[in-house]
Amino acid sequence: MLKITNANIVALNKSFQIIENGELLIENGLIKKVGKKVDAENAEVFDAQGQWVMPGFVNTHTHLPMTIFRGLADDLPFDQWLHKKIWPAEKKFLNKASIRIGSELGILEMIQGGTTTFNDMYFFSPQVAEAVEKSKIRGFIGESVVDFPTHTYNNLEEALQINRDLIRNYKDHPNVRPSLSAHAPYSCSPETIQEVKALAREHDLVYNIHISETQEEVQESLTKKGKRPVEYLNDLGVLDNRTVGAHCVWLNKEEIEIYKASGANVSHNPSSNLKLACGFAPIHKFIQKGINVAIGTDGAASNNNTDMIEEMRLSTLIHKGTSNDPTVLNAKTSLRMITMNGANAVGMGEQLGSIEEGKIADLVFIDLNKPRTTPIYDVHSSLVYAAHSGQIQSVMINGEFVMKDKQMLTLDEEKVKAEAQELANKIKKEI
Repeated sequence: MLKITNANIVALNKSFQIIENGELLIENGLIKKVGKKVDAENAEVFDAQGQWVMPGFVNTHTHLPMTIFRGLADDLPFDQWLHKKIWPAEKKFLNKASIRIGSELGILEMIQGGTTTFNDMYFFSPQVAEAVEKSKIRGFIGESVVDFPTHTYNNLEEALQINRDLIRNYKDHPNVRPSLSAHAPYSCSPETIQEVKALAREHDLVYNIHISETQEEVQESLTKKGKRPVEYLNDLGVLDNRTVGAHCVWLNKEEIEIYKASGANVSHNPSSNLKLACGFAPIHKFIQKGINVAIGTDGAASNNNTDMIEEMRLSTLIHKGTSNDPTVLNAKTSLRMITMNGANAVGMGEQLGSIEEGKIADLVFIDLNKPRTTPIYDVHSSLVYAAHSGQIQSVMINGEFVMKDKQMLTLDEEKVKAEAQELANKIKKEI
């Protein structure tokens, strides 16, 4: 048992409870008690020193190993960025070693930024899973499926077998959570999209797919399929409450209604959409319709970071501006997008996303006693509009510290950074 004392608790539960100078009791990885004072005999004590404690962040869309391509192809249009730079770099440099380096670097950054759960779609998934195990972060991992050969498979059946092996090897694992991903309607045939979804349904897993990231994607769908992407995917029967659609920038009124009726989730990626000039997703309209909207960072090659506090603040400001309504996406709503909404998107809303008795102890400790977060009138507003990830002091996952007082406990930070820079030096010479 671990008793956390002297903690200002931002519960982010339904009542948005705040407990100043409160205490938490953690037992077997779960939050056993929350209150002003909790009784616990023979418990180890951790003094939070007046820091604010909130639920861990859930990053609902990443391409984790792409951290090794951070800054490689900046300031380019989407098509050039993808086809001229990223795909050639992946073809030449993706292997088990580079995937390990990129995964560890991405996880290191995420933990330091308060992310305790992430939802990934990429390749070399067994190596990504190993990095998750080593770091003790929680990752939803699956082999992304496309209709052309990759470094790890030659055809659909081989791709599905990698995912079946991952499901078998990590069944009931506390940190590695298998998921399924069909890359996008433009890179997957209807049969591929449906077969990947069938495997996800067979095992009740998260199903990821990129949806309407660019106007060109929508136009291509209309030209080749005679339907907009959401209409097309809905007709294929793959939209439901276990589906996480990344981006969803160019949904029209009819598609929003279809999306709402399906129960599918949206992963909003504002930094990536801005950097690649993809547009502004109508998030406020999604929320008004009751669609579950969470936040993702996308890959570091198109963001260029995995900072969820930055992503939350940017999302909030963008949609106030684009809607001409300063009341859109208030601070409480924004905080829920990176916590409870994210947990709901990956199917763990009953276990994560708020500080409540019985939930998993994924906690972020943040020091707001800094000039930029002083004074505090409303802590929710301070967290959204003033705080930054550098104020995070400690991070707990499954009741265990993975970063404590700024010290990483599961990864060797200096080694990870050195390996990443050495690899980047090689890439720079050849791309």
